[in-house]
Amino acid sequence: MDLTLKNKTALVTGASRGIGKAIALTLAKQGVNLILTARSTDSLNLTLAEAEKFGIKGKVFSCDFAKKSEVGNLISQVKNHSQIDILINNAGIAESYPLLKTSFEEWQRHFAVNVDSTFLLTQAFISEMAVKKWGRIVNVASTAGKVGYAYTAAYTASKHALLGLTKVAALEFAKKGVTVNAVCPSFVNTEIVSKSIQKINETTGMKEDKARETLSRLSPQNRLLETQEIADLTVFLCSKEAKGITGQGINIDGGTLTF
Repeated sequence: MDLTLKNKTALVTGASRGIGKAIALTLAKQGVNLILTARSTDSLNLTLAEAEKFGIKGKVFSCDFAKKSEVGNLISQVKNHSQIDILINNAGIAESYPLLKTSFEEWQRHFAVNVDSTFLLTQAFISEMAVKKWGRIVNVASTAGKVGYAYTAAYTASKHALLGLTKVAALEFAKKGVTVNAVCPSFVNTEIVSKSIQKINETTGMKEDKARETLSRLSPQNRLLETQEIADLTVFLCSKEAKGITGQGINIDGGTLTF
């Protein structure tokens, strides 16, 4: 399907692996030029090399999204390089601790990466989208942005905040040709979920294959999602066909949540 995105330019955060990499490659297939960012430039260069096979142009920048100064530097670098049509806020962290063992430092780190960086990048690029009367912002949230999960206070709170930011930005720029949405996946077959499975094994003694099965059963479809599923939804939200969709947190979770 041609989503008429050819020659647009997208900034994709957390693009070195997992969901972010899948989104970057799916955008590249639609002819979108890419600016990719994450902490590891080596991994980013591998993603870009794959993307360039589709004939697009790209650039990579390193950024630790837990550090406001690095986000500021990234914004300056990107603005000097290109105007942004599409912003994909995918960079995120997900750690698990009981509430009473969640340190304030860990709480702040989750908000810095999962919310603050999105806030800063949205502020930096949404105005130029409005001037052009066209722009797309998609925030990668989670079903944890809609319901609570035990032992994930910092993560769950940060994803709820991310959905709030999404709704406000969408309303403020609804008349200016800019849409702002969030995708809310459940458990996805990524490195983050693999680490969660390892932690279940370490803390409970449950074998890793059993832990994976347990997570899969949380979905009515009895499976983990694949990164390409999130990428396809995200890229559709960037298309002109999705111009009427804004301010939404769209579940992609195999029916886990029905609201």
